[in-house]
Parts: sequence; structure tokens; C-alpha cells
Amino acid sequence: METSTCPACGSGRGGDAVDLSPLLGVTSDCKPWSQSGLIYFCSRCGLIQKQLNESWREDCRIIYQNYEMYSQGDGQEQSIFLDDGAMPRSERLLSNVMNGYGLPDSGSLIDIGCGNGSFLKVAHRVLPKLKLTGVEWDGRHKAMIEAIPGVQAFIEFDALNDTAIYEVAVLIHALEHMEAPREILSRIARLLNDNGHLVIQVPDWVQNPLDLVIRDHAFHFSQNSLQYLLGQVGLRIAELHNDWVPKEISLHAVKNGSDTVKPDIVHNRPSHRDLTDGIGILSGFIKQCYDSFGTKPFYVFGSSIGAAWLASHFDEQITGWIDEDPIRQGRTFLNRPIHSPESADRSIPIAISLAPVVAKKVFSRMRNLGFSIGAVVGLQD
Repeated sequence: METSTCPACGSGRGGDAVDLSPLLGVTSDCKPWSQSGLIYFCSRCGLIQKQLNESWREDCRIIYQNYEMYSQGDGQEQSIFLDDGAMPRSERLLSNVMNGYGLPDSGSLIDIGCGNGSFLKVAHRVLPKLKLTGVEWDGRHKAMIEAIPGVQAFIEFDALNDTAIYEVAVLIHALEHMEAPREILSRIARLLNDNGHLVIQVPDWVQNPLDLVIRDHAFHFSQNSLQYLLGQVGLRIAELHNDWVPKEISLHAVKNGSDTVKPDIVHNRPSHRDLTDGIGILSGFIKQCYDSFGTKPFYVFGSSIGAAWLASHFDEQITGWIDEDPIRQGRTFLNRPIHSPESADRSIPIAISLAPVVAKKVFSRMRNLGFSIGAVVGLQD
């Protein structure tokens, strides 16, 4: 089976079908889901897309109807833990952007898919002269967005005025949800002034195969496929990184970029082997959990996507969660307590259900704290 055309590179052979149905799914707001379904892999650029049929659209309708933004942290954005400490994801992204090519310190910024305003709050603190606009697909967070200092307007996407002009546009974990990414980016390019900036962040499926089983993600990007996609809409890449934030791809593009912009970097395209390896990591982790825990209870490290995905498979055995984020500690996730590493019972074994690049570091920290670790994503061998 094939799709017709790849929206990133324009290949007439849209992609070969891969069946993920042996693996259960998860939603992007961290709830277990009953299915994964087919995905299509483009061998030319490495883009992966879901089977965008009516069944998928109905699932998304249900997911978004009941969507809860960062419910584990009482609506606060998750922190990213690196060697230099913890920092909210939006703050770490904008810090890297400003330390790199930079953004204008005045004018207007539009955040498309602004959620409950995490990035807008950081943008106002870092660039207080910018006039901010938040865009979402419905108005459930309208009052919250309008209350953020610096916000001039909240707009529902269908009412977005294509004649307005902005200095900066951002798409933070939004592009992967959109069925027509090339058309969306073309529209955003028209919203930018002649020297406008676009900042995008999306999950990196190569670093984090857990992204593949997120049911409401229409597309799964690589650096290579994003580079193709931006080229099709006439925006020039200034910076493209997969290490600013672990397991995420961060992109900064400009319209009519000057000679000071770094030339586009040719990134290795993911292969079909990368995809099968990623699926193998997930399947192997589930097997490792069965082999290690049997029918006995265990903790899961984390309280986000990976934890909820594991609950799709082992819901009744999970006795609680362990999280290093103090905002989440003492709360509940999927009706079970979130413990700090210090307060968790060390007699109960742990499964670490995170992106491999993160899981390996957590494994070392938790082992040093005296925990028995039965399963780790990416450490099956």
C-alpha cells in the first residue's frame, strides 16, 4: 500500500505502509489509547505519516474534545532535565534561539497552536517589547491567553486574518498534528514580513520512537524531512538542531535570509532500517517488561507520554509513578500517585519508559539511588 505524494519532499511515491497494530497507542496529552494503526515511510526524505483516514480523524476528534494540557503538573509545562539543571521546555528552546541567530526584539509574534500559553509567557519575559498573538483551534484557553502580559489578541485558527503581518511566527509541537503541513507553512510564510522569522519544534522520531505510537500525531519528522518541507515553501533554514532539547527537533528559518544566515546543512536521511529498529526498540521493551515483572506490580519512571503508553499495556500492574519534576511530585497521574525518587519504595522494581537518549541517563541515576530496574527503553540487550 502507498500514499500518493509525500508532503515534505514531493516524492510521487508517498511511502510504504508499516503496521504498528501489535503496539498499543497513546495520546499527545498522555492518555492510554487502544490502537496505533498504519504508518507510511518515505524513503526519499524519511518523513512518516499516519494513515489519515476517517478512523484516524474520528480518533483525533475524540482526543481533542477531551484534551488536557499538562494535567500532571496542574497545567504547567514540563521541565527538561540536562546537566546544567532543569528548565521548562519553552524557556530552553527560546534561550537557544536567542543565543544563536536570534529574534527581533520588537514588532509582533504569533504563536500558532499556543495551547495554554507556555511559550507566550517565556516570550514576554525574554522579549518584552514584542506584541504577542495566540492562535488555537478552539477557545477553551482564550481567557488564560488574553491574561498573559504582552498578549494583544487571541484568535481561533479559522478566523486567522491572512493579511496580517508578523515579525515572528512559532509552531511549538503543533506542526505534527496538522494534516497539510506544507499548506500550513505556506500560509505562515505569507503572514511573515520580508525579513520574518519562523521557529518550529517537533518530536524527533529517530531519537524517540515513542513518537510513532502517539495516535493524534499526523506526521513524524526528521531533520531531513523538515529541511525538504521548508525548502518547498521558500523559507531558508538558519539553524536546525536535534540537541537543543533532547528528543526534539528545533528549527529556526527566515524569509529572504541575508548572507549571514548559515547555509542549509544536508542531514542524513533516516532509512527504513532506522524505522524497523525503532519499532523493535518498543516491541523489545514490552517483552522486557513481561519477562521482568510477570504479573507483579512495578513503578514507571516518568508521568508523560512513555508512562501513559506503558499503561496501555500494563495498566493494572503499575502501582505508581516516579518523577524528578517537583511540580508533579505529590500529584496523581492516571489515578495513581506520583512519587519523588526519594519517597518511592525501593522494594518495588521500576520500568523506565522514556526516549532511549533520556532513559539511559535516568537508568544510571536511579540505579545509583538503589532502585531495582527491570526494564529500560533502548537497553534491551
